[in-house]
Amino acid sequence: MCTVTFIPYRDRVFITHNRDEKKLRSRAVEPKLYTIKGQKLLFPRDGHAGGTWIGLTERGQAAVLLNGGFVKHVHQPPYRKSRGIMLLDILVSEDLFRGYENADLEGIEPFTVILYNDGELRECRWDGKLKHITELDIRQSHTWSSATLYEPEVLNKRED
Repeated sequence: MCTVTFIPYRDRVFITHNRDEKKLRSRAVEPKLYTIKGQKLLFPRDGHAGGTWIGLTERGQAAVLLNGGFVKHVHQPPYRKSRGIMLLDILVSEDLFRGYENADLEGIEPFTVILYNDGELRECRWDGKLKHITELDIRQSHTWSSATLYEPEVLNKRED
């Protein structure tokens, strides 16, 4: 997973995700509506693990996933659950922020998730040991890139 952008424009926001995956990975299923735990969600489904990397709730909340926390980590399978399935667990929460805060992430590979919830934006990073949460200004544009694909200097330059 590669690059995410958040762009405010007048009374709307645009959230984009450029997903880079291995060519051998199963093809994803195009975005469609799913009902999970009574919640209607719009998302593309990963063809391999069945999770997602981006999703929208019927309440207008959005969650976007990037591989890695702050730096490239050592891949140490087996993991308890895929990050894409974990993202679906967050998306079915009434409040996405609480969904992340309450999530049991033990045994989950490090990741970054961007949450847009009721006019607020948060960057949530799991480094494999601790959760890190940063509130962001929704009046500004933001860019994130996967920590597993880029060196810290490149990440900082892309995010500036």
